[in-house]
Amino acid sequence: MQAHTTRTSLVRFAKCGMTEFCHCEVPEARHHVKQYSRALPCHCEGAERPWQSQGSEACNRKTESNAKSLELNEITTSCATPRNDKYVSEAHSKELKVLTSYRLNDFTKKAAFTLAEVLITLGIIGVVAAMTIPTLISKYQDKVLENHFKKSYAMLNQALLSAQSQFGYLPRCYYEYGSPTSVISQDCGELTEKFLASLKIVKVCDGNSYEQGCIPEYRGVDDILKEEHEDDEDYDEEYWQDYANRNCGGFNTSAIRNINKSYVLSDGTIIFFYDNAGCKIIGLDINGKKGPNKWGYDLFSLYINSDGNRFRYEGDICIDAEEGGRSFKHMYADVFH
Repeated sequence: MQAHTTRTSLVRFAKCGMTEFCHCEVPEARHHVKQYSRALPCHCEGAERPWQSQGSEACNRKTESNAKSLELNEITTSCATPRNDKYVSEAHSKELKVLTSYRLNDFTKKAAFTLAEVLITLGIIGVVAAMTIPTLISKYQDKVLENHFKKSYAMLNQALLSAQSQFGYLPRCYYEYGSPTSVISQDCGELTEKFLASLKIVKVCDGNSYEQGCIPEYRGVDDILKEEHEDDEDYDEEYWQDYANRNCGGFNTSAIRNINKSYVLSDGTIIFFYDNAGCKIIGLDINGKKGPNKWGYDLFSLYINSDGNRFRYEGDICIDAEEGGRSFKHMYADVFH
């Protein structure tokens, strides 16, 4: 007689009673339950009547009613003969228990990845990470610098407008709009005082700014020009040094570090003046000493411009950007447009 369940584990052992084989069908179970408290009776084909009276129908009913509440890995006895069975030996009973547990546990095995598959997957993840992470970091750093630029530039313009408003007229301290070579400087000293008074300054260095710790180790226009042209076939160091001194001497390396006044603000922003021009021409480090401390990254050159009605800071006087950086105009466009 076939069992009522659809999937079973078949166990055989020799010499069950008067026959050669005993077939015991044990159903699969998929739910956690308590272990059987008694063995399941089985039907041995051709056995004597006392055995058959407990046989297949009882076994099948017992199997069907308990199938849903049997946990496979908890089976220690199944399909063993009743205690009064005189035909099946104790050895055969033990053999049946071991074989049944072994066959049922086959269904509990779970699929797993091989070591090779895991290594291949990790290798692919590593390659993708190596390609994408540097780009993500660079974009994040650019965004951080843009936020610093926006904040620092707004702060300086606000201080400049505040200083301008105290005059009652447009102070004479600016470059004429569109013409950085037309300099008007009569009111620069007073405007600079009012400008600085509008800022939250925590440290001042009146010369020797690098030694006194107001500024990090900036490079000036002379060193930048040297780096840009020293590989030229007709490179002339004296020519480029003289060019830097004549056109932008106040932003040479030695002038920035040893001559120019510098100011550290409460948020870490650093400003330093071009020679003795006051707030008319300044260097602006938007994140202080955090770095990279390079022109076009976190360091910009600004000058006061006027449209005839009000002031505003423009950029890229003497120095625009070191290699890989963005000029003031480029940064301004990225942040405000």
